[in-house]
Amino acid sequence: MPASFFIFDKSEGKDLRVDPNAYTETNDFKFSNKDDFDIFVFGASPKRITKNPTPNNRGYYLKSKIPVEDLISRIKAVD
Repeated sequence: MPASFFIFDKSEGKDLRVDPNAYTETNDFKFSNKDDFDIFVFGASPKRITKNPTPNNRGYYLKSKIPVEDLISRIKAVD
């Protein structure tokens, strides 16, 4: 049976973790909430975009800074 063994050591080096709070806005959109959004992008499938999410959906609420249809086409164009 294949197995792996790791030993992690916390060093004093540079912390390479990404701070998600540092990225709240782009030139095309800003992250928003369920009370003020233009589109909802599903987290596991970003090409799935809706304007009417249900409470069980997991993803991101976006407030567009450009025409909404342009934002949708740009998100869907990312591969």
